[in-house]
Amino acid sequence: MRAEKSNIAIMKIFKIACVAAIAASFTPISRAQDSASAGASGGAEAAPASPSKYPKDDYRNYFGAGWQADAKEVISFAKRMGFSHVMSMGPAMARTPDADGMFFYIETPEYGTYRRYVDPSKKYSPEQIREWETTCALKDASKPFPENLATGWFSTPTVFSVQLDFQQRKVIDRTIDKIIENVKKLQKINPKFKFAGFSWDVPQPFGDFWDAEQATQKGRQITLAHWTGKDSGSKHPDVVHDYATYSEGYFEFLRLLRERAAKELNPDVKFIVEPYNVYNDWMRHMDSDFMKSKGADAKKYMPDFVLEENGTTGFVDDERAFKSGLLDKSRTGTSTPNVWDEPQARKIAAAAAVNGSWSTWFGRIGGTGNCPRYHYIRDVPARLKIAKLLPVWENLIGTPLSERKWDGSVYSSPSAGMTDSAIWATHPESGEVYFSFVKLGGSVPVPKGYEVEEISALDGVFNKIDGMPPNEVPKWGSTRPPLVKIENGKIIPDDPGVINQPYVVKFKKTEG
Repeated sequence: MRAEKSNIAIMKIFKIACVAAIAASFTPISRAQDSASAGASGGAEAAPASPSKYPKDDYRNYFGAGWQADAKEVISFAKRMGFSHVMSMGPAMARTPDADGMFFYIETPEYGTYRRYVDPSKKYSPEQIREWETTCALKDASKPFPENLATGWFSTPTVFSVQLDFQQRKVIDRTIDKIIENVKKLQKINPKFKFAGFSWDVPQPFGDFWDAEQATQKGRQITLAHWTGKDSGSKHPDVVHDYATYSEGYFEFLRLLRERAAKELNPDVKFIVEPYNVYNDWMRHMDSDFMKSKGADAKKYMPDFVLEENGTTGFVDDERAFKSGLLDKSRTGTSTPNVWDEPQARKIAAAAAVNGSWSTWFGRIGGTGNCPRYHYIRDVPARLKIAKLLPVWENLIGTPLSERKWDGSVYSSPSAGMTDSAIWATHPESGEVYFSFVKLGGSVPVPKGYEVEEISALDGVFNKIDGMPPNEVPKWGSTRPPLVKIENGKIIPDDPGVINQPYVVKFKKTEG
């Protein structure tokens, strides 16, 4: 499908002043507004404080786009939209002015500690070969290099990655040493860019092993048992396997990394994982006999935040994920890059919002499912960006869960809404409402006791656009803007050119 563009030339800036009619379905909530006044203006008593209200610097307030994107664009957008945490994109991101005051996670940190890819067509030094053979998982120690190496992800039909041998405590300790060293190097670049923790894309306790190249050779993801008959690598004669299985070694790596990182980097270090499916690809491992044998210590192996890549609502609907008590819905979220169609995007965002869960991207911002591969945030349709923002903003605002309503088609709350024709959400800091019309029949309600002070068009990364008509027309005052109008207490489109474009409206209390 052809990607929508949110920064095309028809966007305009306009300022309007009009007295709005009542819209009982919407009341803006902002830290900048007086909460008592906001409650009164809605015609009801102020709702009690919600347990789902979070401070801005909560570790789940995470914007995880970071692969094949522009570092400056990512962190600028994240900061402007009220996020406090991002996926590190290395020194380039750390050096940007917007990094100051933000927190970063390093994704799959172990991959930055060793030479990962082997090209069988190349000649390597004896030292490099021994390094791989004694620190990486083997499928058959009796075979010559590189046939002895367990193959991971293939970058070409012949070039493959290798996985660290986490059955060795020595390898784990060395890997953690290098991870901590890498974090400290990044911290030196910008001390104001603060280390928050680590994240993992589709983590595999049994290892990310493949039997062949994925695309042309139809490679399958496998475990070491494919070669050895068990969850264990073939042991090199010069190493010691301290853990009986690869998965046990992997979990010990996570536990030991957390312990060391808490002591040496950040006492409140957090871990994020993004399995494809929350239960099948992560929480079922937490229900394993190995974890049960740990008793109360099982929580030491449990990440803090679990995101789901799959484009469904399983991250909150699959109750199996929560039976152990190691996870609750406030620590789950959707990070799917797979969904472009508006109905499913709306359904997923609503599921996150009504359950007090979260929403973001993790690495990719498209390229699978029915979603195009977007390389820049500015290219993502406005409705998709707002759908990702809405659950996060509801949590940061503290909209009570009891007031977040979803009937299978329409989402509504005092601070946000989604229909098949419009989407809008309130920024947790400015109190401004970001919106986009999906159809000409869409509308955005104006809250009772407020009037529109200003509506601005936005570019693809939600900067307000200045210097465009009719902004350059002096003193145009209350003249109705050509593209939208206010009727019956609603902002409605008055021109097809506004469809799928991003806008932001600022309200002010009605005088008198």
